[in-house]
Amino acid sequence: GHDESINYRMVLLVSVDEPGLITRGYHRTIDQPSPAELNSLRLQIERLCTLERWSPPEGENGAVANAFTDALGARQGDEMVFGVLGLEPGSFHIARAKELPAVETLLENSEYSRLHELIINPAISEERRDQVVGVQHDLSRVFECVKSGDSSLAFVMRPAPMDEFIGIVTRGWRLPPKATNFFPKPSAGAVIQTLEGDL
Repeated sequence: GHDESINYRMVLLVSVDEPGLITRGYHRTIDQPSPAELNSLRLQIERLCTLERWSPPEGENGAVANAFTDALGARQGDEMVFGVLGLEPGSFHIARAKELPAVETLLENSEYSRLHELIINPAISEERRDQVVGVQHDLSRVFECVKSGDSSLAFVMRPAPMDEFIGIVTRGWRLPPKATNFFPKPSAGAVIQTLEGDL
């Protein structure tokens, strides 16, 4: 019957108007690319963007991450701005798209969609992307991956603006995987739902 447990799912619903609910950036790492893939990524970045070197302040990774996030700023209009780590050893760059092809939808205009369509996808074949492109929400961890050589490059992304996110999902569109990182998170723990019996 309709009251069988298997027909139900436990969910946590949070209003997007909830004070204090924010989105944070979901960054991309490029892990063990081939020389050709890495070269292609570099060429795409240099072709599309102006690059500004950024000098990190003294301090531990958390402080540097906060300062770099502040330097990237919040998205203004249709611009595309992201951070790049690893173009040169130990370097931080801020990339700003010079001009962008016209798009028709909010989804296509998202910085996450732009990064994938204009830089990652032309450089890395679909078969290789799951192996090469990593996602990481912890920027301090991204720094470590690039510094250690586990990642050859990293793209430091800004949060998707909340109004842009709402405009995209309410139309039934889907952002690229791992584009939204909401904070705060619900408390951690194991919750188990049995699929047997009736509710």
